[in-house]
Parts: sequence; structure tokens; C-alpha cells
Amino acid sequence: MSQFTPSIKRVDKKAKAKSQLKRGLELVKEQRFEEASAEFEAIIRENPASARAHIVMGNLKYRQKDYDEAVNYYKTAIRLEPLKIQGYLRAAKAYFRQRQLDNALEQLQNVIKLDPKATLAYVGMGMIAFSRGEHDQATKHFSKAISLNPRLPAARLRLALTYLRQQKLSEAAAQINAALRLDANNPDAYSVLGRIYLIRKDFPAALEAFQTSIAQKPEASPNTRLGLIEALIENNQLDEATQTLEELPESEKLAAIRHKLWGDIYHRQGLFKEATEEYNAATLLSTEDISELDDLDSLDIMGDDDADWEQLSTQYRASTDEAMSEKKYQSLSQLKK
Repeated sequence: MSQFTPSIKRVDKKAKAKSQLKRGLELVKEQRFEEASAEFEAIIRENPASARAHIVMGNLKYRQKDYDEAVNYYKTAIRLEPLKIQGYLRAAKAYFRQRQLDNALEQLQNVIKLDPKATLAYVGMGMIAFSRGEHDQATKHFSKAISLNPRLPAARLRLALTYLRQQKLSEAAAQINAALRLDANNPDAYSVLGRIYLIRKDFPAALEAFQTSIAQKPEASPNTRLGLIEALIENNQLDEATQTLEELPESEKLAAIRHKLWGDIYHRQGLFKEATEEYNAATLLSTEDISELDDLDSLDIMGDDDADWEQLSTQYRASTDEAMSEKKYQSLSQLKK
């Protein structure tokens, strides 16, 4: 009888660990994240070799935007289970959020070594290439992901954005249409479609696309709402554009485009001095290196009450469009994973 006691204890310990994991995952599902963290920390204390617990803790830290800690947990999971790709994929995602693109790429290359058919790894490498402006390479990676899984809307959306950046509108539209055939209610697809219509200057269609995106996903990304505002302005629905722009949350990343859109609204209202001020602010914010002299020069212009404000606002609108041409709607984080 005594021979079976150690075996029974081991079974109990294993059952307890399984129960703890289940309980922790239930807490995560219920969005009780603090309790979930405490549960998984307890699991790791009792069983430091639980790769699953380290992955979940990494996910919780990632949710808190504590990317360094998230990476530490993912690295431990990789060390514990070096032949499983989940830890590498998660670490790549955390590195990408930190803009550590080389580290992210290294993790994704490790995934491909373990599984050459890992679709998400090719999507990730495409996102990195896109971020670097390497559009041909991004196209190659997204196309590879689609060849492995033709029913992956996310890869088609990102490929569409890549084509959009290259002004290949027909190719972008083809990918959006394919994505919508897979998921007719995909809000991100309608958001990208709206941008295609904006470039084509089909403003009523753009407005409808953005409105459809937001109707399907009321918590739409700021970039989708910015597209909606631009479509409203182009359709001369200025009151609604103004209200939507006022409701948009403040953000340093959006400051330049916000000023530009205010400039567009004022310009259409005939408030040319105000429009010029907004376009100038947008141009300054969209320029990475601004000298003190340039800043003073712009302030001198703003102080000239006798200036021809209509002419100046028209000039600033053109220069603002040029300065921001590479900045509008750039972020792939707008497509929620």
C-alpha cells in the first residue's frame, strides 16, 4: 500500500495544477485580470516549469502595455518549450509594439524554422517590412500568408494597405473585395475601402464605407473616424464633420491630422485666417526636424493681420497635404488583431 502513496500525491499535484490553470483562464475570459494575474503567479511559484502559465502572464503584461515584462515571460516559455511556436509569436508581437523590429523579425524567423507553414509569422514579417517602407517585401510576405491560408481576411487587409501605399488601387480593391467575400461584415475592410474611395475622389462612396465600418464596430479606431471626417468634409457635411472631430480623443499621434482637418473645415467655411493657422500647425507637427528659425518665421506670418489669408490658406493647404502625404493612415495597429 505504501508503494502507491507517492504516485497518488503526484496525480493530486497534477490535477491541482490543471484546476488552477482552468480557474485562471476562466478569470481571464471574465476580464478579471488582477485576479487572473494573482492566480497565474501562484501557479508559477508552485510550478515554474509551466510554459502555459508564463504565456498567459506574458499576455496579461502585454495587455497592461508592460512589454518588457511580457517579453521576459515569453522568453521563459520559449526556454521551457523551445519547439513550440506560440512563445516566439507572442514575443515578436511585444517587440513590434516597442518598435524593436529586428528583435521581432528574429522571433518570426525562428517560427518559420520550426514551422515553414506558420501563416501568422509571414503576416508579422509583412507588417515589419511595411513599417520599414519595404513595400515589395511586405507584398511578398502577405502574399505568402494568403497562399498558405486564402481564407485569412487579416492578411488580405494588410496586403490591400500595402497596395494602397503604392497607389495600386485596383490591386488594393481586389484584396478588399476578397476579404469581404470571406466576411461581409468586416469593419476593417470597409475602413480600408473608404480610403480607396477617398483617393479615387468618390466621396459619397467613401462616406458610406466609413459609416458602414463604424456601424459594425462602434468602437472604431481613430483612423477610421478620421477617414469619416474627411469624407464628411468632402461631401460638405461640415456640421457633422465638426461634431465628429470635436468628439475625437486628444492624441499626440493624431495632432497633425486633426489640425489639417480643422483647416479643411475652416477653408470651406471661408475662414481663411483660421484655416491657415491650422494648416501651419499641421505642417509643423508633421515635420520631424523643426528648427527654431523655421518656427519663428511661421509665427511672423501668423502675426501679419494685413496678410491675404485666403491666398495663404490655399498655399498652406497644398504644403500641408504634401508634408503629410506619408503620414495619413499609416499605422497597421488600426487593424485590430
